[in-house]
Amino acid sequence: MKRLREHSLILGLLVALACVSACKRADTQGDDLINAAAFDDLPRVKALLAAGADVNAETGMGDTALIMASMMGNLEVVQTLIHAKADVNAKTADGGTALIAASMGGHLEVVRALLDANAKVNTRTNGSLTALVIASQNGHLEVVRTLLDAKAEDNPSGWSPFSVNRPTALMMASQNGHTEVVRALLDAKADVNARMVVRPSSPPVP
Repeated sequence: MKRLREHSLILGLLVALACVSACKRADTQGDDLINAAAFDDLPRVKALLAAGADVNAETGMGDTALIMASMMGNLEVVQTLIHAKADVNAKTADGGTALIAASMGGHLEVVRALLDANAKVNTRTNGSLTALVIASQNGHLEVVRTLLDAKAEDNPSGWSPFSVNRPTALMMASQNGHTEVVRALLDAKADVNARMVVRPSSPPVP
């Protein structure tokens, strides 16, 4: 009986060690996948996915391979990750998504691929920025038009005309002198009377 217990204990330890080793390999593969996606290394991305890498692995800040590839405009990698069932609506620690990242960089074809994969168009970051706001801020006209066609809203229903800490796309395009973007937003019935009331995140120190 004693030997049986010892054997069971040893077997349990071996299983635990095997699980730890497998988890470490999975973590390493996930990190490798994120790096390969960021650097547009399509063959490496495909090899890692074939080897079982977690397509939705995250960095400490919540970045996934899809978010990194979208940020860098790596279209074929984005398409490969979407085909591998990457979560197109995964969020980073600051609330960013792959669509927001692609819109920021003006990567039109990546934006289209993400929208075709049902990326949510009106998601907000922790700072209340949407893909439309960021694309407008940076003057990416065709991205703005594509987002508007996908029903991106500059003034979502239920908003007050006074939006607390929420800049609108029209505000940002106007502020940065992007005339064609302003026209596109006005054609889409952006509210020219919306205002942003800035509220401090913490009370002032006496």
